[in-house]
Amino acid sequence: MSAAISPPLHQRLLTEATQHGTEEVLRQMPAAYSPELEHAIRQGVRQAVLYYAAGVDGLDRRLHLLEGGKVRA
Repeated sequence: MSAAISPPLHQRLLTEATQHGTEEVLRQMPAAYSPELEHAIRQGVRQAVLYYAAGVDGLDRRLHLLEGGKVRA
């Protein structure tokens, strides 16, 4: 999966997903806004997206190995 998307597109997707996630959290939060709060949320969202992407890449690699018959159940 990751081989099909170029690094600049990965970065763009990460940036857009982080922005979207941050905006959604801020929109739904009852707390007062502050730049520090936005920064903390943005970093948390970014880490969540990276964690998810790493998991997807790992699953994709394992599926390719299984499809190639290199791993036995």
